[in-house]
Amino acid sequence: MSNLIQLLDRPIAYQPAFANLRVGKVRSGATAAILLSQFVYWHNRMDGEWFYKTQGDIKKETSLTRDEQETARKRLVSLGVLSEELRGVPATMHYRINADHLEELLLNSVDKNKKKAAAEKTRKRDVQNGALPQTGDKPGNNPVCGNPANKNGAMPQASLRKPNEQPCGDPANFHTGDYTEEYTEICQVPVEPDEASDPALLVLEYFNRVTNSGFRDSKSTMGHIRHVSVRIMSLLT
Repeated sequence: MSNLIQLLDRPIAYQPAFANLRVGKVRSGATAAILLSQFVYWHNRMDGEWFYKTQGDIKKETSLTRDEQETARKRLVSLGVLSEELRGVPATMHYRINADHLEELLLNSVDKNKKKAAAEKTRKRDVQNGALPQTGDKPGNNPVCGNPANKNGAMPQASLRKPNEQPCGDPANFHTGDYTEEYTEICQVPVEPDEASDPALLVLEYFNRVTNSGFRDSKSTMGHIRHVSVRIMSLLT
């Protein structure tokens, strides 16, 4: 158990905020945040001066491989929070944290998170107040307009003809004739004589209207009217 305690003696003080550093399209990420957290530890131990670390030292302290270390260092240098310099003979890589720039990026990240949280809070309040629709809150099967029961009521009827009814003209030219569905000439039924044109019937209708009578157009009544009409016409001529 004592050996296990010794292995846990020197943990890395990982700072999650270091993973959200961004300058333009360059973002730190978790791997760079691990390396930066360890470098900040040595930065504080060295009072902000340059410090020396080999790749073996960094791997022992962080378990980051050589490729992971190089990728993380490139991102931190691009962000402007890490400076590198070869010093001594033989030349060895020394590092220094740009504390002022790191603090600036951290504050910018905090401000962005606050603005994002405030915008989300405002959006939720607007949704609760009915100012904005809920996501996916669409009408079910409501029609766009009109009465669903009469959705076809506004459609014009092409023709009111019966299925076996055709326009006038030669049946052979039924499909080639000059006609439209809107204005189709229907075959006319031969016109029969209008009963109202009978002079005797006109006289009977006039007599009933003037005298407020109700004589019917029976055979005998019509015969008397025609007989009287003939007598009157003979006297006039």
